[in-house]
Amino acid sequence: MELLKIICFVSWILSCSGLYNPITRMTIPHVETYWESWDQTHGNYGSNLSNLPVVPVGSSGGFNVVNLAFARDAATIEEVLACDISPDCVTPGLSDMKDNEAFKQAIKVIHDAGGFVKISFGGVTYGTPGETLDEVGLELLVHRIESLMNDYDLDGVDLVLDGCAVGKCKHPENVVYIINSLRALMPNKMISLTFPHQPERYHYYMDVITPTIENLDYVSMIWGFESDVDYLIENGIPKSKIVYGSIVAGDRYCDYEFEKLIHKAERVKADELGGVIYWSINSDTYYRNGHPEDEPGECTDYQTGKEDGTVIKTISYILNHD
Repeated sequence: MELLKIICFVSWILSCSGLYNPITRMTIPHVETYWESWDQTHGNYGSNLSNLPVVPVGSSGGFNVVNLAFARDAATIEEVLACDISPDCVTPGLSDMKDNEAFKQAIKVIHDAGGFVKISFGGVTYGTPGETLDEVGLELLVHRIESLMNDYDLDGVDLVLDGCAVGKCKHPENVVYIINSLRALMPNKMISLTFPHQPERYHYYMDVITPTIENLDYVSMIWGFESDVDYLIENGIPKSKIVYGSIVAGDRYCDYEFEKLIHKAERVKADELGGVIYWSINSDTYYRNGHPEDEPGECTDYQTGKEDGTVIKTISYILNHD
């Protein structure tokens, strides 16, 4: 009993000091990445979900949170129901793993290493989550996400908004419904919202962020500028709920994007933002086969051309060393 009292007291002290959140276990700035599930069988750096450089939050040398890209959002009620029996609706990489148990074991390996696993919905691949569903379909989608959390022992969900160009911004109220409903069903799971950038330009983002920020663990920009971070802070978004990052591979621009990401990580550390996010662990490599036109060491849309894990090691070092 005395030991239990001591543990509870220490937990209370850590919580009050801002070093530890008893729900998400993540107030120290974290490193987050996406894992391209369709690369599971290709044998590249980062392809194997069971063999990623995962470390606990606050440690150097690896990342803390991985987003599985991408679960399929369904356009109709019938498709939502069909997703319950289709592995490809979970993530494209699941079918390559041959069976669910291998997938679950890979998630356990990450947990044992002190990491967290979220599953991403939406984005350029499948559009803004829930944008085409009616009220019944939205409720089914929410319960489907909850089931995925339970079935695979996932730590949370990442909802990725589409680029929101002219004509693409549809039904922000649907995303608000999904987020708030998920929080009611999953009080102890992580819920994040990822959007491209420029919240001051695309007010649609703020139409989703403002009414849900209390129920979101954080919002993420996979692109973005210093002014975007400033805008979020000026509009009442807590610094600890802002995660900031980049796409690290891009034809001829890898070094430029890498330098930008370094500056973003330095801003995160200096201002005690929520963390750094980037796309993707799979592209953080010297060479990625499957793209025969790419040479080892070359900067392309699929690889940085730098030594394997260079990006993640650099970010982790910046955040976790004085």
